[in-house]
Amino acid sequence: MIIEVVLRAGRRHLSTLIDRLSTLPDNPDKIVEAVVLAVDIVRRDQHLSWAFRPEESPSQIEGLADALHELATSTWLAFLRTDPTLKRALRPGVDPALAAEWILRIMLSYLSFPGRTGQSRQAMRRQLRQLLVPALFKEH
Repeated sequence: MIIEVVLRAGRRHLSTLIDRLSTLPDNPDKIVEAVVLAVDIVRRDQHLSWAFRPEESPSQIEGLADALHELATSTWLAFLRTDPTLKRALRPGVDPALAAEWILRIMLSYLSFPGRTGQSRQAMRRQLRQLLVPALFKEH
């Protein structure tokens, strides 16, 4: 039951995320805005943010971590495979499935252990532009 509530909240926000992604600049930096937006969405939703509070150990609920991982990874993978700009700019040899999981892992770190960088949208953007974009995409 808890898993379904969390997944329902996640699916509900996916359409918001996908709609917003279509309005982003037509360059690989859109992945930066997509990650920042996704982190904001999770933080604002009580059902989703609860799942990322390490002190409450929601990962103890059998199947929750796997279900969230699958939902998020499949979303990032679809974005990398279907967005024409990102698909075209992906570095040769970068496996979209591995890249999708890595993007999720970056998101999880901002959500679970934000540190200085994860507390600020501006700091997240700077870090993602400097490290994520050049790792996944050709220069633009």
